[in-house]
Amino acid sequence: MSTSDETAKLVQEAIDSLEPPLQAALNEVDWRGRLETTARERHLSPEQQRSFIAEGMMALVGIESVRDLADNLTKELGITPAQALELEDAFTENVLTPVMDAAERRGMNWDTSEDSGSVSDGVDPGESKIFESGNFVVTTKRFVYGSKVVQLDHITGGALPFVDRGWMGMFIIAGIGVAMLMWGGGVWKLIGLLCLPAAYFFFKSTIDRRLVLSVNGEGLDIKVETTEVLTSLAEAINKGISGRKSARSGALREELSKLPKAHW
Repeated sequence: MSTSDETAKLVQEAIDSLEPPLQAALNEVDWRGRLETTARERHLSPEQQRSFIAEGMMALVGIESVRDLADNLTKELGITPAQALELEDAFTENVLTPVMDAAERRGMNWDTSEDSGSVSDGVDPGESKIFESGNFVVTTKRFVYGSKVVQLDHITGGALPFVDRGWMGMFIIAGIGVAMLMWGGGVWKLIGLLCLPAAYFFFKSTIDRRLVLSVNGEGLDIKVETTEVLTSLAEAINKGISGRKSARSGALREELSKLPKAHW
């Protein structure tokens, strides 16, 4: 049997030993194509591309520990540790995360509670509060507003703060005031003068602040009273989402690292 055939056999055996959702995810996601694309996009030499694809493939299916990927890339590609970490990040973003998401759609349980018995035990031990203001609470797992609860894992694309200021109305009122001051009589000048602070208060009172989210494919538009709270709320949600992604990525890495290394 040729070396390539032996490698293909080892890869398939490793995939067969994974949990069913991960097996299905690897069959669904074109991870080989993603590895090749990532190698090309990082401007590696042809030899480095082959080595990166081989190391990424073996880490992904558990033939080698995914925790050793950066060290293996440093050695096999002849690059610096910093460059290897950049490649590892690209591997996580372009290959590992799509597989993780596909496994989740297939029913993979990333629950991090102590009693779950899932592969992510110990990755995210507990829920903690990130932000709280009024009716808004953001934790490491959930976003709560009023009586409604949104799981951070169900939010797609992050939280977007949107501020719509009443510029047009302000300029109209201010313009009328300036015109009265310039060309009006005594009473009209007084009214024109009053129009200037009126324009300011109109501007302040008509600012529309909203938090825009996409939850399970549906748009969510939440009104927020102040710009400060809106900005902090969006930052907290995005921080929580980033933390959840890191936890789930770590869970998949842990699952793959449990596989025994193959002996060549």
